[in-house]
Amino acid sequence: MDAVMQVKALVADEFLDLVGDAAMVPHGVLDVLDRHIPSLESRLQIIDLDRESIQVWRRPELDMVDRALDPAAMRLLFTHPLFEHFRENHSFDPMRWSDVVDVDEFVATDLYQAYYAEDGISDQLAARLDAPFGLLIMITLTRKDATFTDEERETLRMVRKTIDHVVRQARLGIRHEATITALAGRNWNGVVVDDFGTVRSTYMGKIEGTEVGKPLPSELMRTFNDWHASPRPRHVLCSGGIEGSVRIGEIGIGENLVMYRPPTDAKHNFLRELGLTKRQADTAVALHGGGTNYQIARQLGISESTVKKHLERVYALLNVDNRAAAVGTISGLDTTAAP
Repeated sequence: MDAVMQVKALVADEFLDLVGDAAMVPHGVLDVLDRHIPSLESRLQIIDLDRESIQVWRRPELDMVDRALDPAAMRLLFTHPLFEHFRENHSFDPMRWSDVVDVDEFVATDLYQAYYAEDGISDQLAARLDAPFGLLIMITLTRKDATFTDEERETLRMVRKTIDHVVRQARLGIRHEATITALAGRNWNGVVVDDFGTVRSTYMGKIEGTEVGKPLPSELMRTFNDWHASPRPRHVLCSGGIEGSVRIGEIGIGENLVMYRPPTDAKHNFLRELGLTKRQADTAVALHGGGTNYQIARQLGISESTVKKHLERVYALLNVDNRAAAVGTISGLDTTAAP
């Protein structure tokens, strides 16, 4: 088990390295899994049970299929032992064929003969990921001439929550990138929370005091609870009742976007009075907050090259030549004195 724990830590780090590039996550997840649990083929599948459609990312093909399923295909899919298990049981633990069905009986079915017999497929290992009602998201690994071991099943079980987090961030990032970017350009920071106010994902300039898996900070939680208690359909809340401004909106089943913009920063005003434009002062304040050029660009909705140009002006005005010196000078600004 010590070896499995070591693999868990290694694999989890590799998965977390994928965060930030949503388009690369599906195949990136499959690549990481293949390095630690080799398989003939691996798939990330998103099955929409209501619309009877499926999205599939595959390895080693490195392609994506998005198509509707006809009634015959849906009926056949419902007979797959792993799909049937995850659809009928609120279970997320990885399962192999032998964990849910008599393999000899399964080999004799029309499903096996149609899809697996020709390639001599001998086993599959699958895990269900967290998804809104009506969706089934599965990771499926397929092996030929060998079965998956207990240790491999345990490895997948131990990293499933990390995969959940990475895939969820990618799905939300793709769906809400435009909204988040637009709001971030106006100095809004954002998190996605469930209906209980627990943070599921953070974006760009993370709201201070928030952490994935933890409840919102108390003041934000009170505002969120008041909004969530209102009758449906809930309108987007725009509130200035706490220090700063809050926007809350429902973006999916059990998914709510909470945006926060802090009160006007005294340093920001002082930097403007020193001669910086608003955007240059925005960049200086973001730099002071510890952001990299990439993070500042994402937060402000500008390119990294524009960030570099703004920083050149900031350095010149502050009479410094590097980031550390600029941060130190901004920290030491006496915002109560006349510029």
